[in-house]
Amino acid sequence: MKQKDLAACSDEELLKLAKEMERTPVYDAVIVGLLAGVAIYSAANNGIGILTFLPLVYFPIAGRNRAKKKEVDALLEERGLVP
Repeated sequence: MKQKDLAACSDEELLKLAKEMERTPVYDAVIVGLLAGVAIYSAANNGIGILTFLPLVYFPIAGRNRAKKKEVDALLEERGLVP
């Protein structure tokens, strides 16, 4: 789905987007955990290097995902479409 104003989405589109985003927090947690593991392993074996700071690259992405999910959930609640 292309980036567009969520308020302009129809009810069906919003419900579809909410269903697609249902597992986003789990995926974000797994990715951050994996990156943290790589950072710890890298720091333990090679000292502080570029891989040590790798998880910091993903934090803004996870933050945008979380903000978008909150916005979708708020719109669903506002329209009375809470699943």
